Amino acid sequence: MRVTHGPFNVDCLTTKEPPAILQALTLRILPDINSTYRMIGEFKLLCEWQSLKFSIEVTHYEYTEFLYVLRFDRIGGDASEFNKLYRSILTSLNL
Repeated sequence: MRVTHGPFNVDCLTTKEPPAILQALTLRILPDINSTYRMIGEFKLLCEWQSLKFSIEVTHYEYTEFLYVLRFDRIGGDASEFNKLYRSILTSLNL
């Protein structure tokens, strides 16, 4: 699992275990919004929704034992649509 260094969005910080986060994403949240996805690493998803292409990765927060950070990266598509979608996903996860 990769380690997050430096600044991040505090809303993406969680103590939930990475497998539980990925399970919620793949079994409930991404299918509910009709997003396609595939695993490209043990803790990373490559997703497509309409014209957006993005990744979601669960990383370990540096110098902590039980804190994790969700990293959302837009690969392609409209930035404002991506921001709306990623906020929606975060709300659904209840981190």
